[in-house]
Amino acid sequence: MRNSSHISKALVAIGLVLILTGPALAQDGILSVSLDSTVGSFSGNHYVAAEEPITFLLRVTNFSSEWMQGITCGFRIYSPDGAEWGDVSIANDLGSLASEDFDLVWMTRVFSSHGAMSDTVGFFASVMEADGMPACYNEVTLSITVGPIGYQHEGKTLCLDSCFLPPANAWAWTNDGSDFYVPAWTGPHCFEIVDPCCAPPAPEITAGFGRPKSSYPDRFVATEGDEDGDGVSDFCDNCLGLPNPMQEDFDQDGLGYACDDCLDSDGDGFGDPGYASNECPDDNCPHEPNPDQTDSDGDLVGNACDNCINKSNHNQADKDADGVGDRCDNCRDVPNPHQVDSDNDDVGDECDNCKDTPNTDQTDSDGDGVGDACDPTAVAELDIPDLPEHFAVSQNYPNPFNPETRIQLDLPEACYVEIAVLNLLGQRVAVLADQPMAAGRYAVTWDGCNGAGTPVASGVYLYRVQAGHNHVTRKMMLLR
Repeated sequence: MRNSSHISKALVAIGLVLILTGPALAQDGILSVSLDSTVGSFSGNHYVAAEEPITFLLRVTNFSSEWMQGITCGFRIYSPDGAEWGDVSIANDLGSLASEDFDLVWMTRVFSSHGAMSDTVGFFASVMEADGMPACYNEVTLSITVGPIGYQHEGKTLCLDSCFLPPANAWAWTNDGSDFYVPAWTGPHCFEIVDPCCAPPAPEITAGFGRPKSSYPDRFVATEGDEDGDGVSDFCDNCLGLPNPMQEDFDQDGLGYACDDCLDSDGDGFGDPGYASNECPDDNCPHEPNPDQTDSDGDLVGNACDNCINKSNHNQADKDADGVGDRCDNCRDVPNPHQVDSDNDDVGDECDNCKDTPNTDQTDSDGDGVGDACDPTAVAELDIPDLPEHFAVSQNYPNPFNPETRIQLDLPEACYVEIAVLNLLGQRVAVLADQPMAAGRYAVTWDGCNGAGTPVASGVYLYRVQAGHNHVTRKMMLLR
């Protein structure tokens, strides 16, 4: 590790070389800083939502074999048509090079030709501790946050570009202070400021947005070598011989996507399905390691990620999105990831109309949401040898009653039936049945409670039966 005096001298040396002699070696593309993405932007990263801050995430790339121990970079935030903002903050703790690896100097200078903070310049100089930025480094490392920007600036433009600490004319990186390099920059990047409610469709992202592309001109490689001409030195290239400037390595196995013969995202030795170049067997669970490929139900979905292990469900249907497949879910319409079933009737508590008494068929004769198995007012069909010949409604029994009474009904033919309890003012107290019913003999029980389940006071009540064209009303007395 360098001592502090050595660090300071190295930082000064960078500036001196830039001022007096310029950079000793240019490495466009091999060394670069690029706009990777934005946070808080609107409509495809191309519009800044007014009143919302925007953060530029900057990717730092060192596709050389040198470890970098000194860096100078500068960034200018400006508006060519006079937009203004209040704050600019800069952070460097996004990548694997944590802030403790840096001795940082940030300087922000403000020029107010169009108003407060409308032209902001930040100069970044860094000397790294220990060995510095490693060779083949390629991460989002820096962030610059701007704003918020007021709605009054809608239609104006916000731009990010590079700048240099005068009188230098370029950025500079150095290894140990003896060699100097000029990293590439992909800017400028400009964004229209719009109201989120009225943003036009996002334009197509152009080659100038994001990290360096192979189409950039003048991609220069010095002593590193670049066999496939993709702008990544052979020392760092994860796929020698095939151009792959983005260095995609989706399964993080060190072998680039362009020449990987087994794309294996979960690293279990079985390849992701649908990748034509795979020479390894397809993985039945591509995102969860499962080297034994166990598939108990034979639906081609491995147990490690099957939402219904014991019943075949190749399409993994899960209507209520609770993580339990429909084929296994004891309550398909209501999320119940724990599958609680207190009465063991294969109907989960979340949708069981009688949680404490088994009722697999969920019969609810009176349609009140309480299953017949535990409903004190449920309509029950009586077992009789012959169908009734005439319509009839019995007097309730017992009468007077406490706490419940029973009413019998004969239906010679199928019809729609409503049985309601009324007070003497004709107001509805409870509904005992409201449903179509087949021909037969039925019995319904009233437990002396209103529709909310609250016991009613002693007194005389009416029960009214409407069955098709037949209407009967009778009195009954409740004594508490």
